[in-house]
Amino acid sequence: MDRVPLFLRHLDGLKEHGEDPAVAELDAEADVVQVLTVHKAKGLEFPSVYLVQAASDRFPMRGRSRALEIPAELTEGTHEGSDVQKEEERRLFYVALTRAKEELTATYALHYGQGSISRARKPSEFLAEAFDLGKPVTAKRKRSVAEELEPHRPEPAPTRAPAGLPASREPIHLSSRRLEDYDTCPLKYRFLHLLSVRPVLTRDHRVNFGHAVHQAVAFALDRRRRGEQVEYDEVARVFRANWRSEGYRSEEHARRRFDQGLAAVRDFLEKENGMSPPTDVERDFRVKWRGVVLVGRMDRVDEGPDGTVIIDYKTSELDEDAKADEKARESLQLRVYALAHRELTGRIPEHVELRYVLTGARGVASPTEAMLERTREKIEGIAEGIRAGSYDARPGEHNCSICACRPICKESAV
Repeated sequence: MDRVPLFLRHLDGLKEHGEDPAVAELDAEADVVQVLTVHKAKGLEFPSVYLVQAASDRFPMRGRSRALEIPAELTEGTHEGSDVQKEEERRLFYVALTRAKEELTATYALHYGQGSISRARKPSEFLAEAFDLGKPVTAKRKRSVAEELEPHRPEPAPTRAPAGLPASREPIHLSSRRLEDYDTCPLKYRFLHLLSVRPVLTRDHRVNFGHAVHQAVAFALDRRRRGEQVEYDEVARVFRANWRSEGYRSEEHARRRFDQGLAAVRDFLEKENGMSPPTDVERDFRVKWRGVVLVGRMDRVDEGPDGTVIIDYKTSELDEDAKADEKARESLQLRVYALAHRELTGRIPEHVELRYVLTGARGVASPTEAMLERTREKIEGIAEGIRAGSYDARPGEHNCSICACRPICKESAV
């Protein structure tokens, strides 16, 4: 669907049937900015939060008269309508403030460009309440555009870094996926993570299948973590809600994989109900050192008397424990998890695991100090390559055959 008229007809069809266009799925580990309303942010937390429009008559909004007044005896309490609205906005304001784990920035403008209105805005009274700022200072007169811009006039830079190179003072954000992409092919990393190229491809059925199974497994584990009983019907409902039929070779192929996924989550739940619940599920981490910010999310963490176990779930059909052990020892993803755990806690995990949901195979590896130091050196080497702008292709028949960038890559081996 690479033509505007075709897309518009598709959009009209979706609206006609009461559906919204599908939202693109973002990598949870991607270094992106999420733009949310305060309502949508409830229950979420972020390292940094920017609360915009924290100005008078905007947050809280100026009270408006109702088109239809509600009789006082039908409203709870003794507050007037405007007070009720203000109390609700005050609660929302504090919801917004408490979404920040590390840093909160609240902004407002003196003027919002509303026609001939020249009265300067004041900061929200909620800011003064929350941070004990006292009575807001009277805003200064409106300055000209030239006066506003003058303090921000940039100094002429002697040279500019080549396109795609991060500034030397900026940290490089890396995850296990980004590290693996660069390690496989630096050009692939550049396409996907610097240029944000998204080739127009039919989505791989293995990605669709793995996503649905992973969401069902994460749901079951989180319920068990909270000490709640979880039934198969609930887990199956999550699997169905996340199922996508794109990319399969035929309807029969999609049906077989769907049935296989349901059977897999049933078997997983039966085995899991006989084991100790996880300590944590979908644990996020963020580690900084030497101009690198390492981020990621661990599927499962178990804390026990013998130490910590970090587990990642896979949906490939590997069925031999010996091969699974080899995969675990070679997994850059698991080594990154182990390194992050050591950096955050000062302790090396007892072991790390790959668990294969479809077959029940289990691969185990025991990290060592030497292994983690080699992993750190590898990460720093990749960061230096990115900083230096080294994005040479590494074509190979196997890697190129399964690469999403193959249709647009001139270096592809296939």
